[in-house]
Amino acid sequence: MTTKSQKQEKLYKEELKNKKKQGIRLQWDGKSTIITISIVAFLALFYFAATTDIRGYFIQKNKNWIATVGEIQSIEKITGVDQSRTGNKIKVTGYKIAYKYSVNGIDYKKENIGSSNLFRFVSYIYTLEDWKVEVYYKKTNPDESYLNTDLKSKFYNDEH
Repeated sequence: MTTKSQKQEKLYKEELKNKKKQGIRLQWDGKSTIITISIVAFLALFYFAATTDIRGYFIQKNKNWIATVGEIQSIEKITGVDQSRTGNKIKVTGYKIAYKYSVNGIDYKKENIGSSNLFRFVSYIYTLEDWKVEVYYKKTNPDESYLNTDLKSKFYNDEH
């Protein structure tokens, strides 16, 4: 003899089998939906952070920072040792870029030390006859600057 709850469970299982046969999708519960949305949002945020110069983005949008044309003075590779099973190798881990710019007749010289993700920017600079670059400086303190290394920016895509 079967109890009422056993009959209900058997009917529920048969109903699920019929839905699967008919190709009807089962609905997600709230927890699965939230977890999936969280994972997708995290991956999108990670991709954005990895491919975007966040500081540069906000500086370019800020009206307290002014763009000017600067010039690269020197580019120096920063190297490190990469250890692996096959042995040690010298590897470029970043670049030290010295640049200068002028504000109201006063020259400023700065250095930008960046990671190896500057490789594309440095490669681009080597293709130029003049090493002109876009530099942002703070209105209230021209000594504070930011070297724009975003090759997608208008400055590097237009003739300057």
